[in-house]
Amino acid sequence: MKTFMPLLSIVVVTHNRSKLLKRALTSILECKEENFEIILCSDDSCPKTIEVAKTMLRSQDSFIRIPAMRGPAESRNIGAKISRGKWIVFLDDDDTFSNQYISNLLK
Repeated sequence: MKTFMPLLSIVVVTHNRSKLLKRALTSILECKEENFEIILCSDDSCPKTIEVAKTMLRSQDSFIRIPAMRGPAESRNIGAKISRGKWIVFLDDDDTFSNQYISNLLK
């Protein structure tokens, strides 16, 4: 089995905002590039967040559930620690990437 080693790791943090999370993940997945992984760090236990993760994340992506709310900084740090990419970029659940953002980063 070949191990996927991405050039870019995108750490997304969320807390009880599944609709915004879906919009953020959509902005990432609309990218035509494939050499990236998504690391979704959720410090909630909302079933809607879990459902978004199950339906939107790909096999090379990771979903990390943090049992107690520790805040976005700690969630980002956890995501960064498990990232496999050469570079790391962060995205909050209430933000999006433009269509060319990831492509421009990878160039």
